[in-house]
Amino acid sequence: MESCSAFLVDPHEALRIGLTQVLEKSGIDVVGSVATLEEMMDTWKPNTDTAIVMELNLGAADGVRPVEQTLAWFADARIVVYAAYGPLPTVAWAYQAGAKAFVEKSMPMGLLIEAIRWVTGDCERAFFAPGKGDEIAGYYADRKKTPNPKDVLTERDFDFFVSWARGESSALIAEKHGLDPRTVENRLSGIKQAMGIERLMFTLVGRQFNLVD
Repeated sequence: MESCSAFLVDPHEALRIGLTQVLEKSGIDVVGSVATLEEMMDTWKPNTDTAIVMELNLGAADGVRPVEQTLAWFADARIVVYAAYGPLPTVAWAYQAGAKAFVEKSMPMGLLIEAIRWVTGDCERAFFAPGKGDEIAGYYADRKKTPNPKDVLTERDFDFFVSWARGESSALIAEKHGLDPRTVENRLSGIKQAMGIERLMFTLVGRQFNLVD
C-alpha cells in the first residue's frame, strides 16, 4: 500500500489528538495538526502527497471560505472536509469550491481513511461518501428552481435577505433599519416561505445570484 500523509486543521485539540492516533495506526502519517488556516500556512510546505483534513467552522473563516482560502494559497491542495455537520447545500458548495472529499464526523472512520488515500492517489476525481454523489446531482437539478430573491421579495425583505446572507445578525440588521429586532425576526419565516429555502441556504443562494461575496 502506497504511503500518504495528512495535515489536520480543526479548532478542537482533543479531536486532533484522537484523529492523529487513529490515522497513524492506519498507516497515514500526520505531518501537522493546527487549529487555524493561518497556522497551517505558516508551518507547512504544501505538496500534493498530503491531504489537508479540515473542519469548515474555523471562526472568522467559516462556510466554504476555508476551502477557498486554502486553494487561493495552494491551487493544487487536496482538501478533505471533515465536518461535524454536512447539510446537502454546504456539501455541494464545498465540492464546487474545490474540495476533493467531504466526510461527516458521524460517518465511519474508514470513510475518512479511504478519502485521504483517494485524494492523495493518482485519481483526479472527487471522492464521495456512499450515495452523496447522487444527492448532490439532485441538489444541483433542484437548485435551478430556486428563484432570484430580487424577483420574489419586497425591497425591505430583499435588504434583510442580503444582510442575513452576509452573516449579519438580526440585531445588527434591526439597528441599520431603525427597527425592533423582533420585527426583523418576524420577517424571517415570510422570506423563507417566499424563497422556498431554509435560513442555512441564504448565503449559498446569495452567492449563486452574485448578491454576496
